[in-house]
This record gives sequence, C-alpha cells and structure tokens, in this order.
Amino acid sequence: MKLKKLSILLITAVVILLGFSNNTKVVVLENENKEEWIADIEYFKTELEKNHKNPFSKISKEEFENEISILLKDLPYLQENEVIVRLMEITQKIGDSHTHIGMYTPSIDFHYFPLNFNYFSDGLYVISASKEYADLVGLKLEKINDYSIEEIDERIKKIIPHENTYYLKTIIPLYIRIPEILEALDLLENNKNTKFYFKNTKTGEVLSKNLSAEKDWSLIGNNWINFIKKFNIQPPLYLKNTDPYWYEYLPDTNILFVRYASCYEKKDQTFKDFTEELFEVAEDKPVKYMIVDLRYNSGGFRELFRDYFLPKIEASPLNQKGKLFFITNNYTFSSGVWAAVDLAKNTNATSLGEPTGNKPNHFGLSGKFSLPNSKIQISYSKEYWHLIDSDIDAFYPEIEIPTTSEDFLNGSDPIMNYILEEFIK
Repeated sequence: MKLKKLSILLITAVVILLGFSNNTKVVVLENENKEEWIADIEYFKTELEKNHKNPFSKISKEEFENEISILLKDLPYLQENEVIVRLMEITQKIGDSHTHIGMYTPSIDFHYFPLNFNYFSDGLYVISASKEYADLVGLKLEKINDYSIEEIDERIKKIIPHENTYYLKTIIPLYIRIPEILEALDLLENNKNTKFYFKNTKTGEVLSKNLSAEKDWSLIGNNWINFIKKFNIQPPLYLKNTDPYWYEYLPDTNILFVRYASCYEKKDQTFKDFTEELFEVAEDKPVKYMIVDLRYNSGGFRELFRDYFLPKIEASPLNQKGKLFFITNNYTFSSGVWAAVDLAKNTNATSLGEPTGNKPNHFGLSGKFSLPNSKIQISYSKEYWHLIDSDIDAFYPEIEIPTTSEDFLNGSDPIMNYILEEFIK
C-alpha cells in the first residue's frame, strides 16, 4: 500500500514538473539587470529611429515597435545572450547590412570555438584552428550535434542583416563558432558538450569531435595552424600581403597586379602617394595588363579610390578591354562595392570573380552609438547611396568564377588562372 501511494506521489510530481516546464516561464533575469536591459532596449529603439536614414524601408514602424514590445514582455525570462540575439533579430528586420550589432566588442563576453571557417562554392570548411585541433584544417563541416549545416544556416540568417545571400556566406562562418549564439537559437544546450561532425571530402571519412570554446578572445588565433602551414603551400598572390593596398609587377606576363584590400589608408603611405607611385611603375615598366583585386575589401573611405585611383586609370593607356581587369568576391562590401561600380561604369575593365556582399544601391556611411548599460555598440546607416539604375541585389561580375575549397586549400587562384589562359598572350 505504501509503495502504491509512493508511486502515485512520484507520478503526480512528474506530471506537475512536466506541466510547469511546458506551460510556465521561469524568471532568469535579475531585477537589477532587467531594469538596465529595459533602459538599453528603449535607448536602442529611440536612437535607431532618430538616427538611421530610413529604418522603415523594409519593416514598418508599427512592426518594429511591436517587436520591441514583445522583447520587453519576454525580458524576465531570457538569459543575457538571448536578449542580445533577440536584438540581433530585430536589427536584421531593418534589412540594411550596415545596421548591425557589434559582436566583436569587449562588452559582449562570448566564447569562441577555436576554429576559423570559410564558405566556398562546395560548402563550409575549416581554414585554420588552434594547435589542438590542427587535424581539422581542410575538413568540411557537416553538422553540429544533431543539426545539419543547412538547418543551422537557416536559423543564423535570421539574425544577420543582409541584402543578399552572398553576404550570409561571409558572416555565418563567424557566428557559427559562438556557442552563446547557437544556444540562443536553440541549436545547443550548453557549450560543454558540443559535437562537431567533419568530412574529409577526399576520402569520404566522417570525423566527430567534442569541442570546447575559449573565453578570452585575445587568445584566439595565437599559435594557430592555418591551411598554408598545414599543407605547406604557397598562398595565391592576392593573399601574400596583408597591407590595405600594394602592387607587384610580374615580369613574365607584364602584369601589374594591384591589391586593393581595404579602403583605409596605411600609416606609412597615403593612398594618394601609393597611386602616384603605382602609375609611375606603369609608365616605367613594360606593363601590358593591370589587374585590380578587390577581394575581401569590406570598405572604408570610398573617396580614396574615386579621388585618386579612378582618374589615373581612366586616363591610362591600360584602360582598354582585354588589358584592364578587376576581381570581386562575396567579401567585397560597402566602399569595396563602390570601387567595383566605379570601375565598371567609368573604365573598359573586364570584371571577374563572385558577386559582392551587398547591393550597389545601399544604405551606408555608418554611425555608431553604445547602449548605456551593456555598452553594446550599434552601427546604423546615415545615408542611402544610389549608384546604378538597376536595383539588383549584388554587383555581378561579367565572368563569374567560383572559388572551390580545393582551389583555396591548394593555393590555387581560378580567377587569375582564367585571366592568364584567356587574355594574356
């Protein structure tokens, strides 16, 4: 009889617990933190509405304010990482890739899995890792725990402000390594037991590994192994130098290769001086071709290229079809897209590579403000740029050439190879 009563009590307790977990929200945010977050969220709303060029081009004012109200209502039941991700979801709905929450700031105290990923035309691959996980470099990520990469992508894209799918391919590799984001999107329970599944596409072997995340961002990248070290290869020309801009004359082909990787000036050489030097070389050497490489140029000061480089190349004898080329990829963004559009509209250059990460016509000229309590930094757009007549979702090069994982991990550049094979005589 006692056993029967005990069984009934246990069953009743389980039912009560199940009912509680399914129907009742648990308060997890302390009152002090709650009040601070309320102030931050209201400040976020007010400042975006006040400062953004047009925050309601994709979402109505009513929808935006309703999203804020829902977040405030849910606030007591959210962990802090969930609050941040919910703010990211709201920001994403503005539909402007220049308006976003600054994830890589000290105020956001997240962890990071010790891997760097890159999306290629054939999937998501590890391109560098801490020494402990060096064996994963070059492998394709198939899933995390029970979720396929496709499922993970679908959830992460809801928090990434984007104007096209190409930009998603540049940001997902960054967010997929942050466990707090994956947790808030219900992809992880915690970051202590996170199983990653990788595939060696050459052998077909699938490897699973439990990964732990690092807390200190300053440690990420120190003494890491990248694909160049692991496979002992020569990097392609455009990755040989990390300066914002540089050039190299290639005497075997009479190519003047110009790398424009950032629209910010170097400390030791202004872009104006660089341009003067570059075109002196173009006159002094037997240069027959010029290639301007805009891959991974994520922007900066658009005036640099337009004011200094563009007038020089417009007047140059190299401004001919078949002699002047420029290259873009999915990471070409913001002022990098301006440079691509300027070359396409004002010169006879042939464009090659991949579509850019944002639209030619786009919001930009970023301003910033910080939330008063959490100190999270918010970027927003102060202007709208109308660069071309057609409102297409990306700048599409005339000749689209994707980069595969095999190309990249072997140090091969399919775009340069195409130019050499098809144009260089």
